[in-house]
Amino acid sequence: MRRHLAWITALTVTALLSGCVSMHYQPRNTPYLKIVQVDGVQKFRVGDVDYSGGILGGLDGAVASVPEALAHAEEAESDAVIGLILTIVGSTLVGLGTGALTSEAVGTSSDDGIFGSDTGTFGTIFLVGGLATTVGAMFELSSATAHQVDAINIFNDTMWEREHADQPMVTPGLPPLRPLEEREL
Repeated sequence: MRRHLAWITALTVTALLSGCVSMHYQPRNTPYLKIVQVDGVQKFRVGDVDYSGGILGGLDGAVASVPEALAHAEEAESDAVIGLILTIVGSTLVGLGTGALTSEAVGTSSDDGIFGSDTGTFGTIFLVGGLATTVGAMFELSSATAHQVDAINIFNDTMWEREHADQPMVTPGLPPLRPLEEREL
């Protein structure tokens, strides 16, 4: 028993201390948009300015100088809000449907209850409607993520082009080319 107690104690201490590790990486100040975490909260950082992250915006302020990126950021925010609302509605309908079907199965429903005389039918309609609404919410939330990534990529590509506008044949992600006479052949 003592051997097991030592292992349990070691695992408990390891589990408790593993959450105490903290990392703090500060990316360089560049005109590019980065997603950072400040005090446990997601933020969007451009240069040395942080914009709030999360479901209700912040990205639109970070990419405001690039109209195409701003359109994607606003669409991401809209899709995220719609997805959140659909998730709440779908979860409520699933709960009501499950409760109605459970009361029907147990036999505790009465003919004059909240669902009327046919609790099983209403329970099934609520359950199926809630599941369909939840699936719709998943599509909206995944669309929000895609628009967020598009906004970040379009903003960063535009900043790259603005930064290297005077350098011919520069490709995003690759270092700028030196003039041919400076290269070693």
